Amino acid sequence: MKHIDSPRLKYTLFKKQDVTFYKALVMDAEVMRFISGDPLTEEAASTRFEKALALSKLLPGSGYYLANNGDYKIGFCKIQLFQKGELEIGFVVATKFQGKGFASEMVQGMLEYIDANLKNYKVLALVDMNNKGSIHVLEKSGFVYEETKKHNGFISGFYVLPVKS
Repeated sequence: MKHIDSPRLKYTLFKKQDVTFYKALVMDAEVMRFISGDPLTEEAASTRFEKALALSKLLPGSGYYLANNGDYKIGFCKIQLFQKGELEIGFVVATKFQGKGFASEMVQGMLEYIDANLKNYKVLALVDMNNKGSIHVLEKSGFVYEETKKHNGFISGFYVLPVKS
């Protein structure tokens, strides 16, 4: 199975020792303002991290991936089964690394990985419609807006990657 790869970042499936970095991101109000609106509590962050670790067992190749550039942990991205025949991607970049192209690089890396390893899935991303930066990243990567609807208690924009013909 091909690994996620991109020019400046290396990706590894989450391991238990990544919990501190994960918590730092999801408990950061600036990072979470467009994800859930509020930072997670320590308890909620721990629970979500355990779910993230378990995710990679549901579909080979899926999971949460730590993204680092060798010197720093930049953020994380995810590939997960959404519904039958659908994969959801997502990405989170630490505040000090936002606006430097890392989100775009993560999305491109995930899409190349999916194309090589997880074909025949519809690929989608859910985004807060006020998150103009993430919407720009998705559209630049070829995603198109499909609809806005409630999912897991949040109103999200559903962006889909058109099937290559």
